[in-house]
Amino acid sequence: MKKMLLLPVAVLAMMVLAGCTSVNVAPKFNSLQKPGSQAIPAAHINVDIDGLYLFGFLPIWTGSAAEDGYAAIFTNTVKLENAVSLLTRVARNEYNAREITDLNSSINSVFFLPPLFSYKSIELSGTAYR
Repeated sequence: MKKMLLLPVAVLAMMVLAGCTSVNVAPKFNSLQKPGSQAIPAAHINVDIDGLYLFGFLPIWTGSAAEDGYAAIFTNTVKLENAVSLLTRVARNEYNAREITDLNSSINSVFFLPPLFSYKSIELSGTAYR
């Protein structure tokens, strides 16, 4: 009986912890500039979108593609194009950036309770310049 109750609690905990979007920004560059350019660095931006999937392809709970700190239900938002869109939107709207360089991405997928659930994550970072 206890094992039957433990599974829904574990699934609920995974959903709450897995599906989230975070945007972290570091705007201080100690007066450093891009070599060979007059562009001024505005911010280094890191976007992370995570999600919980059923059987590895059916989204259950994922991070929002539109905003930091929100989640989406039954929507596949853990995509590179969504991370790029969010990063460029933050760079343009919050830092008046005209250029983004040094884009780096990491895409991970981990199965647990195989083949039932999987956790997917996309992380993208780049430096925005004015």
